[in-house]
Amino acid sequence: MAAGTLITELHALWAADNTLCALLPAARVFTGRVPAPDSATMPYARIEQPGGARGIRTNESIYPEVSIVFHVWSDDFDTADAIRKAIEQVYQNQEFDYDAGSVKDLRYNSHTSRQPDLPTYTAWETLVSYTAKCCQTRAR
Repeated sequence: MAAGTLITELHALWAADNTLCALLPAARVFTGRVPAPDSATMPYARIEQPGGARGIRTNESIYPEVSIVFHVWSDDFDTADAIRKAIEQVYQNQEFDYDAGSVKDLRYNSHTSRQPDLPTYTAWETLVSYTAKCCQTRAR
């Protein structure tokens, strides 16, 4: 079976982990648009690749560093924090292939939790960020 995009392969890692799926089923982890806040079943998450990549290239390969952010929304802080800890356990230093190359190291950067200042929306949003150190073969 051919590997999918970087984001779909990150989703597949989530779906393959029993601890993560017990906390938040993979069906509520999105790789694109999330449902409207008033129609979403909590908790839910989105895996995002925000923007381009920086890196180096050689004659034969490109070594991009790609930002990855997990957004987790939950009705309460403790649930979101438990999901964050599980994300950190599963994804730290992962190596895997995807359609454009391979991730050689998935490095944890940081996390933050906040409750948006909206009168009718009280969910917690937790962000967990990584840098994917990748290797891609250049087309000739």
